[in-house]
Amino acid sequence: VGCLEGSPGTMMYFPCITTDIQASENNPIFIYPNPSSEKFNVHVTSDEIISDSQIQVYDYFGRCIHVEMNRKSAANLEITLPRNASSGMYLLRINSDDHVWEKVLFKQ
Repeated sequence: VGCLEGSPGTMMYFPCITTDIQASENNPIFIYPNPSSEKFNVHVTSDEIISDSQIQVYDYFGRCIHVEMNRKSAANLEITLPRNASSGMYLLRINSDDHVWEKVLFKQ
């Protein structure tokens, strides 16, 4: 998914980025602080994805840099990126049995 931009005869593809931290009905996740230097708090407003979910973080090139299984039933999670992760944009993906939710993380 991305955005197309350009003048007639030329089209360029750019990833669409949103920096809002609001949860919505379609995406019950919000992240704070965002951006952060290392640790991100993830608040989930839906019970469906709290327990038995897989949490993954991908870098801009699609490489998975962090994976963990969440077996907690708490609504707040803490994600710590690896110390060697460079500044930039990352994709947080939470997989449950029935849903996949994604949000963008910004590392300072």
